[in-house]
Amino acid sequence: MSRSPVGIVYSAAYSFSLFTALFSYVLLGEPITPATLLSALLVVSGVALAYKGAGGSGDYVRGFAAGLGASVSWGLGITLNKPALEYATPFELTLVRLLMLVALTAPLLAREAGRIRESVNLPYLALGGLLGVALGPLAYLQAVADTNVAEPSIVASSSPVLAVVLASVFLGERPSRWAALGALLIFLGVALLYAV
Repeated sequence: MSRSPVGIVYSAAYSFSLFTALFSYVLLGEPITPATLLSALLVVSGVALAYKGAGGSGDYVRGFAAGLGASVSWGLGITLNKPALEYATPFELTLVRLLMLVALTAPLLAREAGRIRESVNLPYLALGGLLGVALGPLAYLQAVADTNVAEPSIVASSSPVLAVVLASVFLGERPSRWAALGALLIFLGVALLYAV
């Protein structure tokens, strides 16, 4: 059972592009243009709409605080990737991240190995891991290396709506009208980012 509504947690967590823009301005001196700020606000609004009415009960304040904490943490972590890319390639940074993730999760995986084998579809888990913690971050870090920090984070923060679309295609879930409207706002935000 969830302690906080998904719509609250995701909406707060996926506002990280705003924090990334702020941190990249303050720490790296990257400019924040009106188009960048408007794009980030459209994407964040789209994510909030996509999860509007997602249901769930629980502690809204706790969920919002947890999501906002994740957002600030992601924003700072993403921003700090840019100076790290002066010393390593996107591939090397991705490899270091993977090694750290394996080191941190190995004790849990060893302890829960039997239960995981029984309750998890390992091919899907492996594919999700390959895409989610290897290829996706590698592409993202390459975008940061090629451009700046804020723009790729705005595009990346639209991923919850992609999850809604993929759930519709692969799992047969029907997206709500709010999800469709959210997807439209996100599309407009990303289009504005690259049209200016």
